[in-house]
Amino acid sequence: MERDAAACRVPRLAPTGVVRDKYRLVARLGQGAHGTTYLAEHLFLSHPCVVKVLTSAISGPNAEWTRAIREEARLGYRVHHPNVVRVLDCDSQNDVWYFVMEFVEGVSLHGARAAAPTWPWRQVQKFAIDIASGLAAIHALEIVHHDIKPGNLLLGVDGVVRVADLGVARLSREQPRRTDLGYRASEGTLHYAAPERLQADATVDARADQYSLGVTLFELLVGRSPFENSSFFVSLLQQQNEAPRWPDDRLDAAPEWMRRTILRLLSADPARRYSSAEAVARAFSEGDDASGVQRMPPTAQSAPPARGVGLLPLENRTTDAGQDWVGFAIVDGLARILARRHGLYIVDAERIHAGLRDTGPQPLSPMVQRYRAAAARHGAGTLIGGEYEARGEQLIVRLRLHSTAAAPDEPPRVLEAQGAIASIGALQEALQAKIAEALQLDSADTGPAAPVAAPQHQAAYVGAKQAYLRGAYEDAIRESGAVVAAAPDFAEAVALLGVCCARAGRYAEAELHHRRLAEIASQRGDVRMMVEAQANLGVMHYFQGTYDAALTHYTDAARDAEAFSLPSEAAQIHNNLGFVLLRLGRHAEAEVAFRKAIDMHQRFGAALALIGPFNGLGNVLTFAGRYAEASGYFRRALALSQEIGDRTNIGTSHMNLGHCAALQRRFVEAGSEFAMALNALQETTFWNGLARLYELMAEMNQRLGHFREALRCAEQRAQLARQHGNKRIESLALEQQALALAAMGQHPRAEEVRAAAKRLA
Repeated sequence: MERDAAACRVPRLAPTGVVRDKYRLVARLGQGAHGTTYLAEHLFLSHPCVVKVLTSAISGPNAEWTRAIREEARLGYRVHHPNVVRVLDCDSQNDVWYFVMEFVEGVSLHGARAAAPTWPWRQVQKFAIDIASGLAAIHALEIVHHDIKPGNLLLGVDGVVRVADLGVARLSREQPRRTDLGYRASEGTLHYAAPERLQADATVDARADQYSLGVTLFELLVGRSPFENSSFFVSLLQQQNEAPRWPDDRLDAAPEWMRRTILRLLSADPARRYSSAEAVARAFSEGDDASGVQRMPPTAQSAPPARGVGLLPLENRTTDAGQDWVGFAIVDGLARILARRHGLYIVDAERIHAGLRDTGPQPLSPMVQRYRAAAARHGAGTLIGGEYEARGEQLIVRLRLHSTAAAPDEPPRVLEAQGAIASIGALQEALQAKIAEALQLDSADTGPAAPVAAPQHQAAYVGAKQAYLRGAYEDAIRESGAVVAAAPDFAEAVALLGVCCARAGRYAEAELHHRRLAEIASQRGDVRMMVEAQANLGVMHYFQGTYDAALTHYTDAARDAEAFSLPSEAAQIHNNLGFVLLRLGRHAEAEVAFRKAIDMHQRFGAALALIGPFNGLGNVLTFAGRYAEASGYFRRALALSQEIGDRTNIGTSHMNLGHCAALQRRFVEAGSEFAMALNALQETTFWNGLARLYELMAEMNQRLGHFREALRCAEQRAQLARQHGNKRIESLALEQQALALAAMGQHPRAEEVRAAAKRLA
């Protein structure tokens, strides 16, 4: 695709013909009710794709509104089905929205009808099964397409029909200025709209897509609309008030069972249509037996019950916002005290909030059921929330212990304790004793009680941790650094400072703080804290690419975590250990580590914690050439990541699927997966994963002879490594650059780059 991108300039979105420095517009394919469609090329993948630019600028009253629209549109990312055109990207620039979709070689059913107004019924039967199967995948994620019509159904050269434009119609209808009909659409689109979509205050659900499918299939068989009328608006009235009938002159177009099935789709009352798109596909598959045997769905394998304890910050029942830190501090300390108990799986607030899409830290009471469900998915059989009230220097704390397996109306157990703010440590110990008694926890622990920092230092620490959770690492470093300067033995602040420095790429400082944490742990005889320090050192060395050092720290941490029965820590450490072993090429040992992590998390019913080890084990299987098994683990990791909207792991899972496809020489599929991975990872701080993605894309481009794109990917990889002080990855990226340059015939420059790589190695 070498056409001039200048011919496809979009003034507000892509004045140079390139969208977001990734998609070069090559040719205009057409214009419809919702926007203009372009054939495009992915600059990093030499991969054809389709960019649809929405017709009108869309701007919301505030950033939150825009974010909500973007997230709803991005639901299309989650649909991965052979009968659905994949949504690769969706974003806006200067209030102009665009969708990026996979390129399908073929023609729309609208174009096919222009060539042949009617089709044989057996061919239409196959189309119906394809479309209904695609709709079933879309509806399974609680998405309604809203714009099923021949122009949005693509017949590929492989003979498969795919549903396209997923999310475009929904986004177009969210414009602040709407028509009286409730959404913007051409007469052509309204022609396929279900009657309920044109009724004020009517409930519109997935069955509306069934109606649109019925109109499409009727046209393919009969050659005209089921409500053909010279007046468009008379046709709309007929849709609302008349039951469709099959024309007498076309009874031979389809067998009776098929006519009956299509007329059922065209029922004005949604309740008279099929219960699901899956049922529609089954009806067309079974033919004369469509109304016959009811098949029972396969029984899902039940997950192990959650057995851990989850904790959430407590609500401040006073009007003094200056005391908000107390609720976080109490729970933070409680988590550490409870973690000393042998065999107790702890789920902290960060992980529980990660199980709630688009939900930041907030009180428990308005969302009890959602929090219970999220906590259970993370392995918490008991969720602890509650409230506190400050009366002068005294605190009254009420904890609510919710069983995550309980009925919605089952009341929680309530525990109460009180004490002075200045003696918050004693209050935490009293609360944990009450929790231990209520839950009948093992009394054995892994070390002595830690000294508690002064209230002013705890308040400052909470502020620093909240900055860290927002991703404001430099702010967190400054604030936690001030706490450590004032209270050098405040272990939690020292640990936080080390983690923040590592996230910011300041590895030498991070190592100092993690080693200081190890000293404090040794002085106190605190095994759990020592495990934390060793694991943090392992993470830091992993990000630097010093894998042998990372292996040493992780091995020590894993040994102690297992010896002292710290299941939460042990499971995560084995997962991280597996990735280090992978990097060192020790695949058999890596598989053992990942399977241990999976077993530990599953033992406590922690489904969402399986994302990392599923991806890790999939990588091991990929190296072994067991691609089908590997893809299965990657898809399981992707589904869990999508459940919580975790863009880092969504990107990682797509990257792994792309790598697996590329090794099997399924390069078109690999390109789509890599494109989705790039979109996801570019929104995160996971630079290491993004660098790995550029590495894999460069490798694939090199194999395909796309040397310019290989060079571009290698340059991006080197830049990331340079920004984060990882000389090992930078050196490897420069080697990739040299390889691409040599293939392009630029040998002198290739030698210069190769020499620079050797200096870094």
